[in-house]
Amino acid sequence: MSKISENLYQKLTNDDEARACNAIDDKACKEVPGNYVLILLSQLFSKLGDALLNPKITLPWLMQSLGAPAYLISALVPIRESGSLIPQLFIGQWVRKHAKRKHLWSLGALTQAICVLLMALLAWQQTENQLYAWLVLGLLAIFSIARSLSSVSSKDVIGKTIPKQKRGQLSVKPPLSVDL
Repeated sequence: MSKISENLYQKLTNDDEARACNAIDDKACKEVPGNYVLILLSQLFSKLGDALLNPKITLPWLMQSLGAPAYLISALVPIRESGSLIPQLFIGQWVRKHAKRKHLWSLGALTQAICVLLMALLAWQQTENQLYAWLVLGLLAIFSIARSLSSVSSKDVIGKTIPKQKRGQLSVKPPLSVDL
C-alpha cells in the first residue's frame, strides 16, 4: 500500500520538493504520503455521508415516507446544521485534553457511519411509523455531534501529519452543482 499511496500522493500534489515538511520531524515526514491518502479517503467518505443525509433533499423524503408530521421534517435543517457547529465550542476544549486525537477522529467517523447505516435500515422498513421518524431525528442529532467531533479532531491531526503547504490540496471539494 505504501508504494501506491506514494505514487498517488505525488500525482495529486505534484510533489517535486526534496523537503516539503519542514515543520514535521523526519519520521513523520516519511509517513506523509500514506497519511495524505488516508485523510483524503476519510474526507471523501465524510462528504458522502453528508450527501446521503442531506437535510434538504434526502432526509425530508425519508421522513415523509415514514409518515412524519411537518414539524418533524422542519426540524431537520436546524438539527443538522446547528448540531454540528454549536457543539464544536464545547468539544474543542475536551479534544485538546487528549494527547492522541486520531482516536477521537476515528470515533466520530465510526459514529457517523453507524448513524447512516441505521437510517438506511429505517428507510428499508418502508413502514409509516412516527417512532421511526423520531429515531431518524435522534440519529441525525448523534450524526451531527459526531461530525462536530470529527471536524475538530481532524484539523489537529492534519496539522500534525501533513505539511502546511500541502493541506490546501487535501480538501475534497464537491463538484459544481447545477440547479435544474
